[in-house]
Amino acid sequence: MRDTENPRKWRVRIHGWIFRPRDIELESVVAVAGLMRFYKIIPRSTEHAVFLRRIQNFVFKNRKGASVMLRCCDLQNIGDGAASKSECGVALLSSLTSDKFGHFEREELVHECELPPTVATIHESRPTGAPLAVSVRTAVPREGSGVKEGESSGTIFFIPATGWSVVSDIDDTVKVTQVLEREELIQNTFMREFTAVPGMQRLFQGWASEGAAFHYVSSSPWQLQPEIAEFFARCGLPGGSFHLRDFDIRNRNFFKYMFTKSTKSKPRAIESLLESFPGRSFVLVGDSGEKDPEIYAELARKHPDQIKHVFLRRLPGDGRDPRDLEQLFNFKHAARDQADRCDPWSELGGELGGELGGDGGCRLLTVFEDPDRDLVGPSRKLSTLSNNQQPP
Repeated sequence: MRDTENPRKWRVRIHGWIFRPRDIELESVVAVAGLMRFYKIIPRSTEHAVFLRRIQNFVFKNRKGASVMLRCCDLQNIGDGAASKSECGVALLSSLTSDKFGHFEREELVHECELPPTVATIHESRPTGAPLAVSVRTAVPREGSGVKEGESSGTIFFIPATGWSVVSDIDDTVKVTQVLEREELIQNTFMREFTAVPGMQRLFQGWASEGAAFHYVSSSPWQLQPEIAEFFARCGLPGGSFHLRDFDIRNRNFFKYMFTKSTKSKPRAIESLLESFPGRSFVLVGDSGEKDPEIYAELARKHPDQIKHVFLRRLPGDGRDPRDLEQLFNFKHAARDQADRCDPWSELGGELGGELGGDGGCRLLTVFEDPDRDLVGPSRKLSTLSNNQQPP
């Protein structure tokens, strides 16, 4: 977003990962072989092909202490994805150093003259607050020389100071994972092609058409991000920033990691987004399977002026009494002018609304199972979620 002190500068948060594709850790290969034996993956089967593709980023050697150079390119000039040197900004955006996991992350203050011309006109061209996607070319110098060892690309989303931002979970919110079933979780994560939760693409695309920016916050490991991003593009989910977890497959607590969702990393990531964009209105999207309801309720208590609404997808077999969700969000909030009662089902259509609907109203929480069936009419519009407006 633009810097508050100097509107001609942008605060750009950069996150990347450096690894050597042809340099494989022996310990990682041993760990992968153990997983194949444990899950009885048959060589040359369909599951084996998906597993090898999905697991490859876990076995590559991370580049610790590597320096990175970044330049912005105008996305409109990239075409098939290959930008020439003349199409990219000549100014060096940053020189960063990767950590022990090969990741680098830092916030940079960049003058708009160092960015593509389209960035300078973002407020005029995007009055709804929609983000602008700009390609980033990265180069990793070879150790001890100025020669480039590798080159890659990424995307920076330039987001105006005001507008709507959607923070969404991934597993069982937009991607079928079945985190409540241990065997299915592993199969869906490593051995099957990713599957979208029906209807979520249409819901998110509708919000994107209203100018929403998207941030995907998950406990999934960073090694899966390339596959997840490709899956999002393939199924039509809007692009956005990713906020995932570091993980080393050589860790003996592999299973504990996979089956225990972090209650610290997600709130920390969302808090950072709220702090970075104080003038934007936020919608949180998650599911009832694990800790999203508790995390989102606590965040809504702390940031009532920024968090306008919470959408929770109710999972079959989650073991929750639906009315417990009501109690979690039964507190005073800027999005409700009368906070003595919260009935998150009164706005729903379809069978879920008929079964659980009550006489109250909830301007903060909506619980649904099927977005196409349960979220109808104004309840699908971000414009109905403003402080003093409730979907009819």
